[in-house]
Amino acid sequence: STLVAAVNCWAGLVVGMYIIRNRQRLGEHREVRRSTVLLMVIAALCIGGSLMLDELIPISKQLWTPSFAIMTIGIFIAVFGLTLLAFDGGLWPHPANPAAATLHRGIALLGDTSVALGRNPLFFYVLSELVVDTLNYIPVWYRGEESTVWVVSAQVCLASWMPAPLASANVIAAKAL
Repeated sequence: STLVAAVNCWAGLVVGMYIIRNRQRLGEHREVRRSTVLLMVIAALCIGGSLMLDELIPISKQLWTPSFAIMTIGIFIAVFGLTLLAFDGGLWPHPANPAAATLHRGIALLGDTSVALGRNPLFFYVLSELVVDTLNYIPVWYRGEESTVWVVSAQVCLASWMPAPLASANVIAAKAL
């Protein structure tokens, strides 16, 4: 699983190097949109390949299987492509427009938050683990059974809107913690 996890890091590095190497070219909205299409095609191929590989090697975060790694790479590339398009693709009104000033402040805050998350991934990973572990030790009664806040939140927040097999997998994963 260490080698597979390293592939995730490598994929992020490759996408980052692509952006840095093409910085000048990506100054034009048209080129950003072309790059976004390329990133979306790559993301779709990764996600599709992961779903096909799932038949041989199930998608499992706990084991960090190759199918899980390819799926997360595809999701990362798709989200990154959409973020690139939103911030650099000319989809937002120009900041000089007074009507767009509030929107730009909100986008800038979102962008600054994303940069902070990207620069401190280890801190946020540890924080997320501490939150999950803490919520998993707080007992509550739900539907006549003793459970934990984490499990109940998975059942209420996920099972209420997700398809049954996917919600079931998340609730089972929450109970396993």
